[in-house]
Amino acid sequence: MRLFNRLQMWVRALFRREDADNELRREMESHIQMEADRLLRDGATPDEARRQAMAAFGGIERFAEDVRDERGTRFLQDISLDVRLALRSIRLRPAFAIVVALTLATGIGATTAVFSWANALLLRGLPGVRNTAELFSVVFENDGVVSGVSYPSLDDLTKGSTTSVASLAGAGGVSLQLGGENIATADAQGEYVAGDYFGTLGTRAAFGRLLTASELTPPLGPQVAVISYRLWKNSFGEDTTVVSRRVTLNGQQFTIVGIAEKGFAGTSIVNETDIWIPLAVYPAVSHRPTDVMNRSAGMLIELVGRVKPGATASRVQADLRRTMTDLIATYPDLSSYSKFLPSVNPSIGMRVSYRETVSKTIRMLLGIVALVLVIACANVANLLLFRSVKRRSEFAVRRALGASAWRLLRQHVIEGLLLSFLGGVFGMVLALALVKVFAGQRLLAIQLSENLQLDWRLLAFAFTICVANGVVFGLVPALLSFRQNVLVNLRSGARNFTGSSKRARSVLTVVQLATSMALVVGALLLSRTVAKLNAVDIGFDPTNVTVMKLDPSAQGYKSDQMQSLRRELLARVSVQPGIISVSAASSPPFRGGDFVTDVKRLDYDGKGWQSQAPTYFVSPSHFRTIGLRIVAGRTFSDDEYQNSSSDAVIITRELSRRLFGESSAVGKQIFTRGSKGPMTQTVVGVVSDSRAQNLKAKTAGEYLFTARPLIVDRRILLVVKSSRSEQDVGKLVAGIVHDINSALSVSKPEPITESVARSIATEKLFAKLISLLAFLAATLAAVGLYSVISYSVAERTREIGIRIAMGAQESKIVRLVARQAGWLVAAGLALGTGGAVMLSKVLESRLFGVSRLEPAVYVGAAMLSVLIGALASTLPARIAARVNPVEALRHE
Repeated sequence: MRLFNRLQMWVRALFRREDADNELRREMESHIQMEADRLLRDGATPDEARRQAMAAFGGIERFAEDVRDERGTRFLQDISLDVRLALRSIRLRPAFAIVVALTLATGIGATTAVFSWANALLLRGLPGVRNTAELFSVVFENDGVVSGVSYPSLDDLTKGSTTSVASLAGAGGVSLQLGGENIATADAQGEYVAGDYFGTLGTRAAFGRLLTASELTPPLGPQVAVISYRLWKNSFGEDTTVVSRRVTLNGQQFTIVGIAEKGFAGTSIVNETDIWIPLAVYPAVSHRPTDVMNRSAGMLIELVGRVKPGATASRVQADLRRTMTDLIATYPDLSSYSKFLPSVNPSIGMRVSYRETVSKTIRMLLGIVALVLVIACANVANLLLFRSVKRRSEFAVRRALGASAWRLLRQHVIEGLLLSFLGGVFGMVLALALVKVFAGQRLLAIQLSENLQLDWRLLAFAFTICVANGVVFGLVPALLSFRQNVLVNLRSGARNFTGSSKRARSVLTVVQLATSMALVVGALLLSRTVAKLNAVDIGFDPTNVTVMKLDPSAQGYKSDQMQSLRRELLARVSVQPGIISVSAASSPPFRGGDFVTDVKRLDYDGKGWQSQAPTYFVSPSHFRTIGLRIVAGRTFSDDEYQNSSSDAVIITRELSRRLFGESSAVGKQIFTRGSKGPMTQTVVGVVSDSRAQNLKAKTAGEYLFTARPLIVDRRILLVVKSSRSEQDVGKLVAGIVHDINSALSVSKPEPITESVARSIATEKLFAKLISLLAFLAATLAAVGLYSVISYSVAERTREIGIRIAMGAQESKIVRLVARQAGWLVAAGLALGTGGAVMLSKVLESRLFGVSRLEPAVYVGAAMLSVLIGALASTLPARIAARVNPVEALRHE
């Protein structure tokens, strides 16, 4: 209660000060009156009683101050007065406050925008997941290769780690085709889950219910499903009667039992899930007989779990590895898992290796964007130093009248905080705009959100920056002013310019110029990188080439049916008006091959394999469709394409050189080892080189093309070259597919040009972001240099007037001003060159086709700095040259 009363007093002291003071005076008056009444009863006259009571009390104001000190309200009232004084000062100089706030906004806004990405990708928990600090993920990984585990192994791992794990669940991805009455067939990303999946994550249902642990326990599993809030909104129009509705998933009847809460999309930031089904029904939707209770059926790719109180990730990993080692010893079928022991990641959302890559990239961006904040802060510091010089006489008067150094220091800090928080408000607006500008851009295959999601981390980050800036901006000018003599400041006022303040302003200006030069170098290097990547000859022409995918296996198509459907689609699409060429492929360019094949020529006598070639399954017309030239031999024949036992292969010229040197590869045999084991194959053709996977590769890719599928034939990918628009091609293909089988769905058409652009999306994001930051930095540096030179001219008005009066020519005055700017620019260039070298080292992994020490880039950045110096000093120099000496001396 005492704490509540004290808080109540503080609130009244801040917001109802007059009422609090009146109440205090009435209380003291009552005590004085009580003493006066006592004296009256002792025989004193009324006036004498009042006088003696007042004397005994010691004075109302002195006692009131003591009471305020005891209650702690005096300090709050003083703070309130300082805030009002600071607000009055800002109101009297609105232009200065706006300039400071906007300058700070550039640094705070840019930094906050990049931190919002870090917050979304690395710090904030997944939507719809409770107590994420208690969750962990488990993968069975070795050297980048991931292996799944079976449900029996999941069950044993759960039972063997009860001392550290509260619950454990597993999941795996599955492509689904959603259909049903009044529902257009559409592709959806699904997950089959086992264990208490939703209970482990703490997810709740928006409507209906979630899958229970009993439903997720094989071998039995009802054909029920839970859909995401997003799918419910987009495909079902937010109809709540969807719960208990029957739908088809890959042609199988399922009942929707619930809708997950808004925002929940599984445990992956990269791949969001829309439908969850029990593991036991996977054989039904995959149309493949699979024993989910088989120990060697590694279907659960990732496990998620929740630790018990007090347990650590290392302890969980030790328990899981011990249990897995025991299982390997007990079941010989699990011997391969000796290389894939469980690795525990004390978080969920993305795999450890990928998280490290994303984290490194985000840290790099934060470090770069912090340079803009440094420039903004240096600029504001200069402005505040200028103002502190002008206000030196004001503070000298206040000190002479008895104001303590602490009171003046506090006043400076409060003004700095107010200006900083004003800049923070503008900065949040700028951050929102930057997030919108970069919405849809891809950072390491992750699409950036268009929403600036405010949570406590983001607000705490922005608040910390504002407080730190405000304190520094208040302390530095105050400490510099305290070093001056009060009497000197009173006599000379604002004309008392000291060497320390001039040096501080010069140092801050040099820092701005150096930092802006470093950012300009980084922007030029990345811009040249993007230009070089865009100029790379990829080996084929992606213009007017569109890719569409369909998954007939989801509707139960077998391999021979797939091949028949593929041939029919190729035949029917190829004869349509505007279609130049059509082909089928297992994977589109820049999406990777089916797998990597070990390759060597048949008579190779060296150790190991000569190459590891990404492998594609393509139709004979594929090379003509995407524009790969046959430079030797021929393409596949129709017989080879239709013959499931064909051994014909086509290789790129780069792979031909690797295997056979300059000799012809056509007709020669090679030995390969792929997904179906070792086999001998015959080279029937050689195609031109291409960079169909990585534009940044130093050499063209060594690719292998086969006429028959070497892995499970589950999908059809059509590649269409046409004079028609991609929308028309999409409608055309969708119509043909619907005529063949209305249950089949076709993906949205995607031009190969988009795939090419996506492959360098991160480099483009870096180039755009750092170019924007470089522009902001150069602008701030120009403004900062201009303000320093202008203020220097104002400081030296008397000196310049004397020089002109003594006969100095206008050109000499201009050179005087230009010389000062030149020294600052020269120092900025020297320091900035070193900073640029360090920044280019950080960016080196993002560069392509350009050296990080490219002379032209550094010369260009230096010329820009010189141009900034010339522009920033031109107007002050003209003003200085036109100083009227009579007016200047009269003013002094």
